[in-house]
Amino acid sequence: MAKVRQFAVKTAIDADGDQKQTNVTVEFDCSPERLEELAARSAIITAQGSWRRAGAIPSAATIKLSAVGSRGGIAPMTPETVEARAQADPEFRKAMLAKLEVLKAMK
Repeated sequence: MAKVRQFAVKTAIDADGDQKQTNVTVEFDCSPERLEELAARSAIITAQGSWRRAGAIPSAATIKLSAVGSRGGIAPMTPETVEARAQADPEFRKAMLAKLEVLKAMK
């Protein structure tokens, strides 16, 4: 018999709408390979959202499933993503330059 888990999820039709709770039952009735595919797909979609919010899309990334779902754990900033975001966001660039000045002053 397949493993079964229940979840209570809240969903709104749009960002300003009221949330409605749905009780969802998930039956894990597939192969381990299929579970890996689904986990990878979920992790990739989560990372893509994180990259969009960061304002920088990396050319390569490694995702650790143990980090998925933790704040900031999915897509750490790399020099490439910091550079891309700094080019696109003047406030971010200003903040990063200020932090670099602090680091340069440390000896």
